[in-house]
Amino acid sequence: GFIFVWFDKDPEEGPLHIDAKLSGSGESVMLFDTDGTTVIDSIVFGEQFTDVSMGRFPDSSDTWTLSVTPTPGASNVYTEVVLGCNDPDASNYNPNANVNDDSCVYPTILCALGDVYVSEAANSGDPEDYIEIYNAGNVECSLAGFQLDDSEDLNDFTFGNVILEPGAYWLGYEDSTDSFSSGLGSSGDIVVLADTAGNILTVTLEASVEVGGLQLSQSFDADGTGCYTMPTPGAVNDTCVTMNIVNAGTIPTQFTLYQNYPNPFNPVTTLRYEIPVNGFVNITVYDMLGRKVKTIINQTQNAGYRSVIWDAKNDFGKLVTAGIYLYQIQAGEYISTKKMVLLK
Repeated sequence: GFIFVWFDKDPEEGPLHIDAKLSGSGESVMLFDTDGTTVIDSIVFGEQFTDVSMGRFPDSSDTWTLSVTPTPGASNVYTEVVLGCNDPDASNYNPNANVNDDSCVYPTILCALGDVYVSEAANSGDPEDYIEIYNAGNVECSLAGFQLDDSEDLNDFTFGNVILEPGAYWLGYEDSTDSFSSGLGSSGDIVVLADTAGNILTVTLEASVEVGGLQLSQSFDADGTGCYTMPTPGAVNDTCVTMNIVNAGTIPTQFTLYQNYPNPFNPVTTLRYEIPVNGFVNITVYDMLGRKVKTIINQTQNAGYRSVIWDAKNDFGKLVTAGIYLYQIQAGEYISTKKMVLLK
């Protein structure tokens, strides 16, 4: 028979769920005797690939090898692994490859300034500041060599080979990896996008505006015309906000949890909610088995219109898998839960 052990860092699920996870880049696993020191068996494995297992072939032999036929809890089955690019759209497509090793190379053209443009930005003056670039063209293109800055000096950030499909977005948060570092001034600033020939498009950011605890973003069309909007980083821009209407009543009259936007999403979505009184607020994401994935908010907040961004990471900072998730708000006696869908 077989014993199936989960390395899922979920020991509360049962005695066969280990409080550890295996590294996709490779590591070792050892089986100890009950004395805790005698090693009964061990294996050192290298980089892992999706839907590929490593096992003894045949069972109980000393030969370990990769197979594209995982058989957890059953006798091992060997199916040869052929690493390579298995995407027919790639220029180095290998029809014999049954495991993609991320070596695919795609023919691309440079993006055309104007087809790509700054479509949204947030300048509240904190690490949540972001810049969004949209590809309004009808072809896939590369931003390689494009530059981004908050001045025409263009000394801040130069893009690598970032590929944007038609209708896709690039989203960069201040000081994040492979992103800009120039702080966007909360009292107003500019964002300059330049192509490899030195042509530039500039958008002007007005002073940052907060309404009832909700920090508005500013969205732009291809001509650089902008307006204040609800933040939708990495997704279709929201409608322009009429400031005098929004400010007419800055304190909501009841608790409300809105549907996340965008939904489905990948990898960032915004959760909006309203709290009519000061109090302790908890917002937590769960998987469909009810296991906690991420605590997003757990603090006292003032009454107002609020939003928070979830980046599809768990409490350990790791990206979660695609699927359906629940997000729940608890504020006083108010509890509300909604579903959201993460795509990959």
